[in-house]
Amino acid sequence: MAEKTTRPQSEAVTYFLILYNSVSAILWSAVLGRVILIAAIHSYGRVFLGVSEYAKWTQTLAILEVVFSITGTFESERARVHWSAALGP
Repeated sequence: MAEKTTRPQSEAVTYFLILYNSVSAILWSAVLGRVILIAAIHSYGRVFLGVSEYAKWTQTLAILEVVFSITGTFESERARVHWSAALGP
């Protein structure tokens, strides 16, 4: 079995990840809140029109996770396993 080696993350990286994940959680909570409010006040038929643009930009920000994973900017065991399986040994 291969030995796991992890490099220690700097304090700046840790703070960035906390900030990034907090912003992401807030944005996705806002998307959910918009869906619930629009569905309750208007109808389900208007949810897409009321949420689509906001959700698109929130999802665009989430693409940073893919970039971080591909470039190896931040250590992630799940990403390492995924990319190892996808790209081969």
